Amino acid sequence: MRAHLLCCRKRVRLVIGALWPLSALLATPNLVYHEIQMAKPGFAPCIMNFPSFQAFVFFKYTEFLLFYLLPLIVQCVLYTIVGRRLFSAESFRSMAPAVGREKYARSVKARRGVIKMLVAGVTVYFISFSPHQVLLLYNTLSGRRFEETWTYLIFVNLMAYTSSACNPLLYSVFSHKFRAKFLAILGLRRRRAVRGSGLTSSNKKSDARRWSSSPIIRGGVGGQSCKTSLTQV
Repeated sequence: MRAHLLCCRKRVRLVIGALWPLSALLATPNLVYHEIQMAKPGFAPCIMNFPSFQAFVFFKYTEFLLFYLLPLIVQCVLYTIVGRRLFSAESFRSMAPAVGREKYARSVKARRGVIKMLVAGVTVYFISFSPHQVLLLYNTLSGRRFEETWTYLIFVNLMAYTSSACNPLLYSVFSHKFRAKFLAILGLRRRRAVRGSGLTSSNKKSDARRWSSSPIIRGGVGGQSCKTSLTQV
C-alpha cells in the first residue's frame, strides 16, 4: 500500500520531468569543452579540451563521484534495506498465518527472485562502468600514463552502454510480470490467449456433439434403457 502511494503517476511524472533538465545541466561541461582539433591532415577528432590539467582532474573526479561512486553506494544501501525488509522475521510472521503453505512458498520464491535481480543489477552496473573509472584513477595517481587506443575507448563506451541495455534483460529473466507485460505489448500473449480460447470452444462443441449423439441422451427415461446404454458405451 505504501509503495502504491509513493509511486503514483503524478509523482512519477514529476520525478521524470525533473530528471531530464538535471541530466542536461550535468552534461553541460561536455558541450562547452568539446571541440574539434586538427591532429593531422585529414584527421580532426572531437576531444574535450580544458583550460588546465587541474580543471580536467576536478571535472573527472566530480564525474566519478556523482555518476559512479555515489550511485553505487546508494544502490548497495537501498537494496540491502530492501533485502532485510523482505526477509525480516516480522514480515514472515505476519504473512505465514494469513496464507497457506503453497502461497507462502511462492511468496518466498518471489522474494528471492527480487533479491537476485537487485544483486545482478548492481553487479552489471559495477562491471560496466569500472573500466573507465579504473583508467581515470590509474592516469591521475600513477606516474606512468596509460595510452588509450581507439579499440580500448570503444570497448569502454560499449561497456557503459551495456549497463542500460542489460536492465530489460535482467527484468525479463527474474520477473514473471515483466515478461507477461512485455509479451502483451508485442501481442504474443494475446494471440496465445485467442488460440487457447479457440481450442476451448472447439473442444466444447465436439463434446456437445458427442453427448447429443450418445445413446444415453437419446434413450428413454427408464432405468433399463440407461443400463443398456452404459454397457454399450
